Amino acid sequence: MLEDVKKLLTAGIDGPKLVSEIAEHFYETILDQKKDHPVFYKRLDSYETMQEYLDMDTSDLSYDEKLIAGDLKDDIEYELQYQFDKVEDSVKSELIHGDSSKEVIYEMKKKGIIPLHPENPSTYLTEDSVEEFYLEAFQQFDMLRSNLYKRILAASAKDFYRQGEEKSNAYRKEHHLLMDERDFLNYYTENFDKERLWELLSRKIYQTIHYNSRYKLEDLSEEEDDEEEGSAPLVDDDDAADAYGSDPDQPTEDDAVLIPDGDMSPDDYTYVYELMNEYTGHRVLPADDDRVTEAYWSIYQDEFGDLLTMYMIQILEDTINYFSTQQEIKYDSLARFYHWNQEQRKDPAYILSTSDKISYALSDLQEKLWSEFSDSELMPLYEKGRKIEEIGRLSEKKKEN
Repeated sequence: MLEDVKKLLTAGIDGPKLVSEIAEHFYETILDQKKDHPVFYKRLDSYETMQEYLDMDTSDLSYDEKLIAGDLKDDIEYELQYQFDKVEDSVKSELIHGDSSKEVIYEMKKKGIIPLHPENPSTYLTEDSVEEFYLEAFQQFDMLRSNLYKRILAASAKDFYRQGEEKSNAYRKEHHLLMDERDFLNYYTENFDKERLWELLSRKIYQTIHYNSRYKLEDLSEEEDDEEEGSAPLVDDDDAADAYGSDPDQPTEDDAVLIPDGDMSPDDYTYVYELMNEYTGHRVLPADDDRVTEAYWSIYQDEFGDLLTMYMIQILEDTINYFSTQQEIKYDSLARFYHWNQEQRKDPAYILSTSDKISYALSDLQEKLWSEFSDSELMPLYEKGRKIEEIGRLSEKKKEN
């Protein structure tokens, strides 16, 4: 049975194919960064092996480039580990739940690991017990992963890049793709006006502070606690901690109402994320939003997040419109690959739900933009928003006159 387990494991991995797929991902990553961070493409000729390339000196790189350099190495390790773990899980499932389980139990009985007459032999089979019993097979499988990783590290960085390029081109040819997701995303990023987005967010900051009041939660249960000394709390410490992070003394929203807490001032906030946590004064009800299961007091994070999302969706719609009208033949090849009909290929939500590459890329962009914005100093953006607001008022007055 040991030899059978070895065969099951090794049969699940096509080494050359897996290395080729990892090379393709490496190529696509370098290509995606070529415009904004050309250093990664240029350095392909500077190192003899992938090991040297992945361990490149990053002292002269920007913060973002250092992150990219780290991701290049981590992604290779992760993809290898992910594929091997997937095969391991499948084999263990077969040994525990499949037809092979009877033979596994029989062998374990012979070794005295399972009693001769157990009430339920299957309970003795776990992932850990199976791996321990066939340790040699799983160690050999792990050695295969290690050898594949060493093979990648020993390869020429430029050759590994070219291998990925060949794989990518072959894939496009096989599926008759005149364009792929990268072309789609390249157009998206080229037409994404970050400065325009920052103007919208800055104006929103100014309007939020200039036209609104601060609010705070007032606990309605305090009076009852004062009147009924010794009565049990309405919310135990664990539930309160779940609702408010780590502060069980904070009231839950069910026990509290919002009350005005003075005017807002830009001087009250150093960073944007501090403003995000302020209450808007509005209560969101399930009847108003079908995505909501329980009512809650909204905070400005919701409004700023919606503004960012709406802007990104607008650029996505513009991108779809461009390819639908200006690059119809190319876009049709991508649509046929995904089996999008005429309506689906123009639907942003449907495209995001069916293309992992596009969805992941835009989610990653959104996360980075949100992080950069929320960590920004508030006052410069507030002043920028104030100027934009004043220009807007003057423009409206001119129209009225």
